[in-house]
Amino acid sequence: MVDGYVVGPPVIAVEVASPSNTGPALDVKTLAYLQGGVAEVWVVYAETASILVHRRESVGRYKDAYHCDLLNLDVPVGQLLKRNPSTEPQGR
Repeated sequence: MVDGYVVGPPVIAVEVASPSNTGPALDVKTLAYLQGGVAEVWVVYAETASILVHRRESVGRYKDAYHCDLLNLDVPVGQLLKRNPSTEPQGR
């Protein structure tokens, strides 16, 4: 830490994929994060209620749950990305 700020890359970067994101564009961002020293990159896909976890040595897709060893954190993927009908836009 320097002056109360953490120096260096984050341990985890989270990118939320939107309809305008292309696969190649997400690949470029993911590679840039990993080359910059980020240990894990989570790409969140709301449409499929899943996350793609990229590490330097591997990649995996998770729909129900993911355990992040780096943070010793259980991520309930399915619950976090579950659609709530009351917040969905209504048709005209």
